[in-house]
Parts: sequence; C-alpha cells; structure tokens
Amino acid sequence: MIIETENDIIKISGKIDKNLWPATRAAASMMVENGAENIIIDCTGIELITKKGLETFAGAFDFMNRRNVRIFFVGVDEEIENLAMETPGIRSIMPIAESLEVARKSIAIDKQMNKVYKDKYLLFPMLGNPSHAIVFGDSFVKREKAFNFVYPLLVPMKYTLYHPIKSLEDKANSDLGRAEGFSIFCNRKSQGQTVRSRNYVGFFRRLCEKYPVSEILMSFAGSDMERRDNLEKFLCFVREEALKGIVVTEPFNKKDPFYIKEKYDKIIVTFVGDEKKDKACESFAKEFVKEDTVVDFVYPKMLKLNEDPQPSKNFIEGFKSDIEYKTLKTVSVRHVAPFLRDYIKRSGGDMVIIPVMEEDEDLMVTMVTDPVCTTCFVR
Repeated sequence: MIIETENDIIKISGKIDKNLWPATRAAASMMVENGAENIIIDCTGIELITKKGLETFAGAFDFMNRRNVRIFFVGVDEEIENLAMETPGIRSIMPIAESLEVARKSIAIDKQMNKVYKDKYLLFPMLGNPSHAIVFGDSFVKREKAFNFVYPLLVPMKYTLYHPIKSLEDKANSDLGRAEGFSIFCNRKSQGQTVRSRNYVGFFRRLCEKYPVSEILMSFAGSDMERRDNLEKFLCFVREEALKGIVVTEPFNKKDPFYIKEKYDKIIVTFVGDEKKDKACESFAKEFVKEDTVVDFVYPKMLKLNEDPQPSKNFIEGFKSDIEYKTLKTVSVRHVAPFLRDYIKRSGGDMVIIPVMEEDEDLMVTMVTDPVCTTCFVR
C-alpha cells in the first residue's frame, strides 16, 4: 500500500488485504494536528481490498470521531462498496462522495448544518400550506422582521446525512424560490435554506438545536389532515416539547379522536363573542383533549372607555360545552394581549387556541413575535 497526503486529502494506492490503519494513522494524526477539520480519503488507486482490509476504514472512523473530524471517501468503486455493505458497522456510517468536488460540497453542507443561530428568527418550515402562513405572517408581523424559510430535506438511510442529492436539492431550491417569491410580493426581506434530517421528528429537533430562541409559523388547514403525511408533520411539531412556536390552522374536518391526545394537560381557549368562531375553537380544542385534560374557556371582554373593571364571572353566557374538565370564565380587561400572556403563565397553559380576528392586530403580533406556549390560530 502507498499513502500520499496533500492538504486535506489522503490518497491510498495498491492492495489492502489486512488492517493497515496503523500505517495510515501517522499521516492522519499529522493532518489533525495541523488543524484539519475534514479529511478526504481518495480510494481511486486501490487495486484490491478484502473484508480484513476494511478494518482500515473502521480504524479511521474511530480515530476521526474521537477527534470530532469529519471523514469522506471518494473514488469508491462498486467492488469496495458491495464489500462494505456486507460488513456490519461499515456501510451504514461510510460517507461516500462521487468526486472531490462533491466531497467538498458535503463539507460545506456539514459546516452549515452545525452552525447555531443564537439570534431570534421567524421560521417558516416548508410544510403544510406555506403560502397561507406567509400571508398570515405578513398581516401580523412587523415589517423589519425578515422571513426565514426552512426546507426539510429528508435524506434516505442509504446515504449519509451530508451526502449531496441533486433531485432533492433541486426540489428544495424550487420550493424555496416560490416562497421567497411570495415574500418579494409582500415586500419582505427573506432567506431560505435546507435542514437535513432522516424524518420530520429529526427535522423539528434540528430546528430546536439550530435556532434555539426562534419562533415557528406554519399553517395546516383542517382538510389537510385527511392526508397522512400532513398529519405526521403536524404531530411531529406538537409532540416536540422544546418547540414553543405557532401553528396557524383551521378546524379539523376529521372527527376521529385517536391521533393527537398525548401531550396537553392544560388548554386555554380564547373566545371573542362570535358564535361561529367560538364553536370552531371548541371543535379544534376537542382534538387535543385526553382524559383529565383541563380546558379553560376564557372570554377577555374589552372594557369601554371610562368603564370600571368588573369581577371575573365563572361562566360565558349562552355557551355550552360537553368537554368534561373545563371552566367558563368571562374577564374584563383593558388589553387582551398582556392579559392572555399573563394568564397563560399563571395557569401553566400548554396550548392556547385563539380565533383569528383581523381587527385584533396587537394580539396577533404579540403572540407571533414572542410566544409563551404553542399557539393555534383558528380561522
């Protein structure tokens, strides 16, 4: 075996019929000591490799992982790949790139994935009905707040998470382009990027890690829930404990109660005195009610000019509900937004459900820009 090094590349030539990692380790150690964060192993010169020889790669993985160095393989022919697939613990973690150019692109993707944004962002995951979410955001979010579109690029298990996949990337760029077109129409600043994961659970967890203090704005209409993939996306969001974002939605059409009742112990439903909208909020709340879930129906009644505050009344006149563990409360308030935020904090609400009222812009802006819990706006 012949080993050559150049910059961040280790080129291996000849026959590998046994574990030759000890001979390769010196070159890798020198590159790591010189500050290399990524190493590319060029296999184009390998003439023959055996299962025993694959232990060379296993040694390289172990060495690099313990030093937090990413490793990529290029020039891997079909014989090597087939042998790797037959060897447990090798193929599933072997990041293969078709060329040096693709490997370098993977390195760039890796660096972007591991970057954490500590500033607050307004995120629009490209799930459900993004155009509805954009229109909603444009109505209630201040002009200076940029829109950040995030596309879930789900990588199949046969590839490493960082492997460039042209078909998926083209679809992501197309959808992100359309979303940014909406923002231009709204005269909004925006940017788009992909977040790689294996599934939607991983996608939302990655959002928590990458944008730890940001808000999320999505839209799912009730009719969308008839599709299993949309239901899966929605559930992955509401089940993620670390997310305190926003869901813009409409009442579900589906009346099957089996699929959501897991997380919420306390739900707050805000009424506005509009019978149709209030019933829509109640219908939506029922989808989240499990045994012993506490539901507060709260009607924050706005005081008129010079009117004195009235004591809280433990009923909402004329409204009836068949939800078992509930309170019906009418409260006189000067401003709805600060009252509601304080009420959620004091009562420990896990979710608040608010009917969309176009004239109540202050409430919408407050709940979108600084959410205190998962919030569902119901049209």
